Amino acid sequence: MKHLNKIIIVIAALISLSGVSYATNPTYTLNATNFVLTNPNSLEFDIYIKHTNPGSTSLVLLNAQYFFKFDPAYANGGTLSFSFVPGSSDLPTASQPRSPNVKNDELRLACNAPFPISNAPVILSSGSGTRIMRMKLTTTTSSFAGNLNLRWKNIANKGYYTTLSSLLNGNVFKLTDSTSHYVGAGLPGIINIKLALEGFYSAGSNSMNRNDTVSAYLRSNVSPFQKIDSSKAVIDSSTFTGSFSFANAPTGTYYIQIIHRNSIETWSKTGGATYTQGGNMNYDFTTAASQSYGSNMVQIDAIPVSFGIYTGDSNQDGTVDASDIVQIYNSASNFESGYLPTDLNGDDFVDVTDLVYAYNNASQFVSAVTP
Repeated sequence: MKHLNKIIIVIAALISLSGVSYATNPTYTLNATNFVLTNPNSLEFDIYIKHTNPGSTSLVLLNAQYFFKFDPAYANGGTLSFSFVPGSSDLPTASQPRSPNVKNDELRLACNAPFPISNAPVILSSGSGTRIMRMKLTTTTSSFAGNLNLRWKNIANKGYYTTLSSLLNGNVFKLTDSTSHYVGAGLPGIINIKLALEGFYSAGSNSMNRNDTVSAYLRSNVSPFQKIDSSKAVIDSSTFTGSFSFANAPTGTYYIQIIHRNSIETWSKTGGATYTQGGNMNYDFTTAASQSYGSNMVQIDAIPVSFGIYTGDSNQDGTVDASDIVQIYNSASNFESGYLPTDLNGDDFVDVTDLVYAYNNASQFVSAVTP
């Protein structure tokens, strides 16, 4: 026992002499956020770092380099450039990253220059934290295409990666924690879309026969109207509304494209709708035909005045015509039932009622109207 006590005393003395502290290390979040399309071919976003355990210790940022992976197809065939928005950083000049550049599928920010430790900035724990920099990404073509699919390049990847160092009680240590690196703050944007499906709608009850799944796409409002993001939601039969979550689209103006299993593809009104990333907005197709591109909807009720999306496109080729009528006729002849694209009124049976919808809309040459 005496020997054990001596060992404990020696270890304690060594720790005291070494000057090493076992205080709690600082923790943080690193976030790429506030994405805004300033032009169809120009995107800006912020990089923030926030101290998350301020009650335990301070967070002093010494050195850092920042690397992202992305989808190069976003350039839409053009050449990408990556740059700083001047005057946007909360950090002192010596602490700011350097040399933004694009290499293959990476966006890169080099480590800041060496500087005296005494000048190292203390990272904020309030609000969004400390803004490292606002970044600008542009392509030489008229617009971006598809999804940026931005994500942090962390230690699990080969080559250079995002890494940070800090100072605690005079000791420099590697701060990097890739589980605390985020894009878009993890907050998707929500669009509450209200729409009625012609075949499902009953004027007598002012409701639809059933709930049903609809796909919504956010598309660029500039030719060639690329798909930017997508979502699926169930449209409620009583409220005619579904909440669509979009995780990838930055703030901008988009067309909303609606796809349903046996309805005509329908786009939102001319010019598109303004969408804010991480926000919550409403879009109502039912109030007027002009809420759709080319006023391509049908009035389904007079009290209240309501408009619905044309039914009858059971084969989803963008037109209600003989091919749909034949498909529905065959299903009806075979007494088919269940969740089928040929069931235009949503009652789970394919019969003459469905044929009438298709025949009437084919007679009116109903087809998709798109930008």
